[in-house]
Amino acid sequence: MSLLIVSDLHAHAWPRFATTLPNGVNSRFQDLLNVLDQIENYVQEHQPTYLIIAGDLTHRRYFVQFSIYTPLARWLMRMRAMYGVAIILLVGNHDIEARGYHALGPLALVEGIKVVDQPEWLELEDFGWVFF
Repeated sequence: MSLLIVSDLHAHAWPRFATTLPNGVNSRFQDLLNVLDQIENYVQEHQPTYLIIAGDLTHRRYFVQFSIYTPLARWLMRMRAMYGVAIILLVGNHDIEARGYHALGPLALVEGIKVVDQPEWLELEDFGWVFF
């Protein structure tokens, strides 16, 4: 049993220093998608029990573009379905819209994805109780 912790992915279609690729994707967002591929390869090879994203999955406070959110949600659901990794998402300051509202809310509805948006203890298999 093991866990993989990543943080501060800051998914966004950055306009500065970016180009639009032939497939229509922002080049800087494509760089992040490439990082997600690397994380997926690691998960496939090492099979951690948990994938923890420790805040700031998204970057734009107050709104997230569908062209960013959809690939992120698809990737998270694929990680859960294909590799059986339990996913814990901590809400970061860039994920928050307003008190009680954040970009990770809909992901909490996906089985196997736990969204932590307030301090709490979680019992992790083989790790015991962990405070997030």
